[in-house]
Amino acid sequence: MIKKVDHVGVAVKDVNKAGTLLQKSLGAQLIRQKTYEDQKIISALLSIGESRMELMQSVAEDSVISKFIKAKGEGIHHVSLEVDNLEEMINRLQMQGIRFIGLSLTSRPKLGFIHPQSTCGVLIELIER
Repeated sequence: MIKKVDHVGVAVKDVNKAGTLLQKSLGAQLIRQKTYEDQKIISALLSIGESRMELMQSVAEDSVISKFIKAKGEGIHHVSLEVDNLEEMINRLQMQGIRFIGLSLTSRPKLGFIHPQSTCGVLIELIER
């Protein structure tokens, strides 16, 4: 079962510049900033009211975020939905023909990305905390 929208992921060229803009203009608060070497990104998670936004900056030309920005420019990359049982949700959706990419079921949080071709062009991340 889906619990809530966990966050919206946004691809940006400069995490610090974008974060500062959101903090000054919308009162966003930085929750954490971290480099993910395996994904070749810097991620900044911000809270804005009761919602959260993840800003993602590439640190390598061959990263997913770098490729996304080259193809589409800065902007919304994915929507993350928190679920109570990721493996059950994946099984149910796969039985309906939904395709997944980037599954990580042994880490915490557990993650799974639904291929955008299965969801009208929207990359959806499912997350179990």
